[in-house]
Amino acid sequence: FLWTLTKDDLAHSLFPIGHLQKTEVRALAKEIQLPNAIRRDSQGLCFLGHVDMKEFLTRFVPRKTGDLLNESGEKMGEHDGATFYTLHERYARADGPWYITAKDAQANTLTISKTPENSARAVNTFCLESSSFVNEAPVEGALLTAQFRYHGEKLPVIWENGAVHTKKPLLAAEGQSLVLYDGDTCVGG
Repeated sequence: FLWTLTKDDLAHSLFPIGHLQKTEVRALAKEIQLPNAIRRDSQGLCFLGHVDMKEFLTRFVPRKTGDLLNESGEKMGEHDGATFYTLHERYARADGPWYITAKDAQANTLTISKTPENSARAVNTFCLESSSFVNEAPVEGALLTAQFRYHGEKLPVIWENGAVHTKKPLLAAEGQSLVLYDGDTCVGG
């Protein structure tokens, strides 16, 4: 989320442990016996407590079973409702991890693949909207790394004209954060 902060926000912010990795902070917390030293990372709606996102949404959106398809359009099973899933989300199945490569909310179908980067919807160019940069936008042709999903790997990219270009095609949903780094330094997103 830090890429969304403005220069003014950052000018008035202090990060007293910003030089430490999370593993180092957890080790220090354990050493001084802080109660949250071994607490699992938040993966959901942390401001609501221990609530699963799908569980939370079912309070407001009814479950509606739909077809789960492979990329050839063959039915592989059923899901609880397209509303509850996002593009590129990992979809757990007994036969290993799959990823959602397409979602049709009107037809209530999800398409899954074991190799989302091979999806016909995967692309090499991503245009950034609502960009924010810690200092200035990168210079044209800058070689950076980008993180496309929370805890996703950092991939090499080239910055050009408000867009990034990747070597390998990726599947990303509109509205996802794409965070840019120059080495270990977050430059924006």
